[in-house]
Amino acid sequence: MLTRLSGQKWKQVLDVYQWPIFDIRVTKTAKMGYILHFSFDNVILDGFSILSLLNEIEMRYQTENFDPKIQNNFFRDYVCAYEAIHSTKQYMASKSYWENKMHEMPSAPALPTLKKRKYGGFYRLQGMLEFTQWEKVKQKAQENAITPSAVLLTAFSEVLYRWNRYREFTLNLTVHNKEVFEASFEQVIGDFTSLSLLTVAMGKQSSFCEKCREVQESLSVALENRYYDGIDVQRELARKYSNGKQALFPIVFTSMLGVVEDVKLLGERVYGMTQTPNVWLDHQMWEVNGEFLYNWDILEGMYKKEMIEEMFEAYQILLLKLAEDEQIWNEPRKSFVELPNIKKRYSCNQTKEYKKEDTLLSMFLHSYQKNKYEVAVVADGKSYTYEECMRLAAELAKRLPEEPLIAVKMEKGIWQVIAVLAILLKGSAYVPIDSKNPKERVQRILQNAGIKTILTEEDMICGKADIRDTERLVEKALEKKERNKLAYVIYTSGSTGEPKGVMVTHAAAVNTIWDINDKFGVSNSDHGLALPNLAFDLSVYDIFGMLAAGGTIVMPREEKVRDPEEWVRLVEENKVTVWNSVPQFMEMLLLYMEINKVEPKRISSIRLVLLSGDKIENHLPERIRNMIPGVRVICMGGATEAAIWSNYYEPAVIEEDWNSIPYGYPLANQQYFVLNQEFLECPNYVDGELCIGGAGLALGYINDEEMTNSKFMTMDEYGGRIYRTGDRGKYDKDGNSVFRKRR
Repeated sequence: MLTRLSGQKWKQVLDVYQWPIFDIRVTKTAKMGYILHFSFDNVILDGFSILSLLNEIEMRYQTENFDPKIQNNFFRDYVCAYEAIHSTKQYMASKSYWENKMHEMPSAPALPTLKKRKYGGFYRLQGMLEFTQWEKVKQKAQENAITPSAVLLTAFSEVLYRWNRYREFTLNLTVHNKEVFEASFEQVIGDFTSLSLLTVAMGKQSSFCEKCREVQESLSVALENRYYDGIDVQRELARKYSNGKQALFPIVFTSMLGVVEDVKLLGERVYGMTQTPNVWLDHQMWEVNGEFLYNWDILEGMYKKEMIEEMFEAYQILLLKLAEDEQIWNEPRKSFVELPNIKKRYSCNQTKEYKKEDTLLSMFLHSYQKNKYEVAVVADGKSYTYEECMRLAAELAKRLPEEPLIAVKMEKGIWQVIAVLAILLKGSAYVPIDSKNPKERVQRILQNAGIKTILTEEDMICGKADIRDTERLVEKALEKKERNKLAYVIYTSGSTGEPKGVMVTHAAAVNTIWDINDKFGVSNSDHGLALPNLAFDLSVYDIFGMLAAGGTIVMPREEKVRDPEEWVRLVEENKVTVWNSVPQFMEMLLLYMEINKVEPKRISSIRLVLLSGDKIENHLPERIRNMIPGVRVICMGGATEAAIWSNYYEPAVIEEDWNSIPYGYPLANQQYFVLNQEFLECPNYVDGELCIGGAGLALGYINDEEMTNSKFMTMDEYGGRIYRTGDRGKYDKDGNSVFRKRR
């Protein structure tokens, strides 16, 4: 009964054209005595008047001979006085101020909203500071010549800033106008409120007191110009810049501190609610019986409820710190907000594992020693053993010049593998160039990297090195411990269109490869289908992931790289077990098999699918598992600048609100961060820049110090160097990183 009645009051909408525009009920309960239910439309009562009314009810109960003060003025007198303001100099000055300011006014806080919105009225979160805690806050504010309202507005803005995309934003302020007029309306109840707009800027390195003073100064200017109502400002803005379909400034700050003095309530507050058109979040506060009470009223269905609850928790924590921690008032920080519920992401970033003391070359050499006569590569219809590959590479290495970088421009086939092995044997780093690149791009790459030698198929006419010479070369190569030496440079255009060479060390690439092989049990019994282009960093795993495990690389001919019929044939004939590609190639395979009714058993040897992409559709993993029962589907992402991959996720259950498969968790010795413009961590559900840290980071961009310094930064708070991807992402509550969009 009580719950049902309360629910009716919370969502009740009264007819403003039919009196009474209020509803008052009393509920008698066995445990709590009596509960008084009020439902008002703010057309007749604003929040300040409601407090005055409740205060008078308490006084009437407690005072035997209560004598109300006689009213000399009425609400109609206020309305007339308010209308008369429009002809004053104060009004014209205020109007001029806002007309000039509105053109540069930042937008409302861009809190993440739900795409699928199902509105259900409002709900409330409420909290309080006890008398002693509230007194400490007021005392500290007084010592620093700051009003309590400015302190709380700053704290609220600090929280909004961390959940907002931008440093600057505009809030709606509820302003009480009784004191503007000479006539006294102290005992009059009604709607005396108007709105004002306040622009705040957070994120600067300064003390909380300094932030409060800046907010207080801005608040003072806004209140000086209150005569031109914020509603009129918003109407003008909507007329000029908006389609009028969306509230411009739907986040409201309502402080009743200092307006209604010495408020006392009859009994304890049980629950309350305000519902206001074009308001999405309304923060209200007042002082009752010496305690500070506050609440947020939120439009249900606009925001993810878990996110709002985390925001509110952060606000509560900050208020308690202001009451209990004196240091917080004067210590300079970019932000004073402690993010709740982020332990899982910290746990996910604890990825430290043993690092293999290997190079890309030494991984192959160890497999060569163990598997000399096993097949290393299948290409062009032929099989090549580890010994054959080693001897071919050794012979080619003899003919290579002593140069730091050597390019490889070939079509897919055995000679790509031999070329990169020979270059590493020589002690150089290889630079793969797409054989289909136009001459202009090839020339820009060669010029940018200062490359003198470029290997093509014509250079591969050579024999095999003598077995004894080969063994001596292997022993010599294994003696070298050059993990931090450059292994390869892969050119990527990124968002600029201009090729930039990413320099990756042996240590960075080996860290990724060993982790993948270890996590997913890749061994000498595995066969991998090598579809990615040599100039795409997935090819690094295709070659060295298989060779490190002692497995077999299966390579299609260049002209068949995009032919799903050929893929099926190669998988079936070579018992391919590992598939590594972008999602589009897997989509092509499935579509081809479905349209042509290809028997799934022809590809049933595949046990592991590695899908690499920013956005992997939710349906794809299940489609793969339906086609290949028992297969493991691993969704992966990362950047060329972080050695092939940095994250993985093995989807089991697809959540309803996912737009795509999450990025998931960092790989071994790697970390993910989602940072805002000031390089502070974003809360859960909030977009920021995806940044990668750890052992997979590249050295930078070859011969481009400026670009390197702008994208690779050293930040001790995040464990050292980080790479700024420029892409947008977020964290969910489980510590998963989620890709949002490209830069």
